[in-house]
Amino acid sequence: MKNKIDSLKFLNNKKGERNMKKISVVGAGKMGAAMSYLLLKKRKRVEIWDRSPEILQGIQKNQESPHLPGIKLSGIETEAKLEAILQDADLLLLAVPSFAIREICQNLAKITKVFPPFLMISKGIERDTSLLPFQVVGEVLGEVSILHITGVGYAQEVDKGIQVTEVLASRKSSLLKEVKELFENEWLTIETTDDLLGTQLAGALKNTMVIGIGILETLKPGLELREKLIAQGVREMVRLGKAMGAKKETFFDPAGKGDLEISADPRSRNYTLGKRLVQEGLEKVKKSLQTQGITVEGFYTATAVRNLAKSFQVELPLVELVNELLEGRNFQKIAQGLLSQI
Repeated sequence: MKNKIDSLKFLNNKKGERNMKKISVVGAGKMGAAMSYLLLKKRKRVEIWDRSPEILQGIQKNQESPHLPGIKLSGIETEAKLEAILQDADLLLLAVPSFAIREICQNLAKITKVFPPFLMISKGIERDTSLLPFQVVGEVLGEVSILHITGVGYAQEVDKGIQVTEVLASRKSSLLKEVKELFENEWLTIETTDDLLGTQLAGALKNTMVIGIGILETLKPGLELREKLIAQGVREMVRLGKAMGAKKETFFDPAGKGDLEISADPRSRNYTLGKRLVQEGLEKVKKSLQTQGITVEGFYTATAVRNLAKSFQVELPLVELVNELLEGRNFQKIAQGLLSQI
């Protein structure tokens, strides 16, 4: 299959701008379905792939993802083969968890050497390498135009018209305007930035930090603590971001503080995990996650976040708290230290 579609041309006019008519979505989970819904509303051709044939069959039959019931994907096309959704794609929406990015890219590399721009939504860090999602793509596929979208919305609220601000990041300014227009609507406002590093780092840190916030609020109930914990989280984001070369302001916008604020409540998987770890204990929670097949990004990337902080010689107490608990150590000392300082 290699080189089968190497000759595809993703530029459709003399100015080098892309007329984005077909968007291919890799991953039919909550966010993949939510983003597909937005694109279908803009009358775009949307084709979706998932590793599960059962999920694809369900989407084809019911026009909705089982991971996001009630959100109708009227007119969506399903495809069981990755090479098929790449054909004529103007944008590839990579809607898989961060730990699956490398495998997906390795499979894509077997198909072609030429790709449309990637729009990423994964919030995490690869466990073994401490690489951010865009860095994994670059390592496996080489030069690919990458965008990342993140912010303060919940996938299940995509059809409710709730006013939301998202951040779209890319180092290629020509892509920002096009993709912003592709998704923005009467209730979705999109801010743009060239800080791809900071935007992905904020999402990865947020996931683990929200577990920490869930832990601390369970130990000391009361909403008056949350604002202080969020401020602590932003300080830690800025600390590591600065060391890595990201922009400080990224961590105060919807990609950083905004995302941290909305995730620090019981609807968040990461927050719920922190609460359960205190109430039920590590072994019971780990067994439950394995049995139910639930993906909690902060759980999978906590170690990678800690390793990244160590490599840049930066202290992240919230991240350290989560790691101590997940490694079965006595986390109470760190928890009490944080609670006494904020």
